Amino acid sequence: MSVNGDIGISGKHRTVHQYGRGVPAADLPGSTALSLVIDRKPDQPGVTSWQDDADGKLEKKMAEIVARIIVAGETRFRRGLREAEERAEQYYR
Repeated sequence: MSVNGDIGISGKHRTVHQYGRGVPAADLPGSTALSLVIDRKPDQPGVTSWQDDADGKLEKKMAEIVARIIVAGETRFRRGLREAEERAEQYYR
């Protein structure tokens, strides 16, 4: 099982157009606030996210982030096992 994540810029920021789409400007400072979102899928509930904020930078939240990613992976794994069992039960009825 996999857990998907997306790191992006938090809040408003300057963009430039490249290849027909807006991307963050290359001259944004290294201190630009970032966010991390996992489990952003329409068919899967429970979007979880973190961002650079008054509570600290993402780097300071790594213990919580890693723990939540592991829990999300285990949840998906167990959901997959349960779905496989349900399919097997339906097949052998």
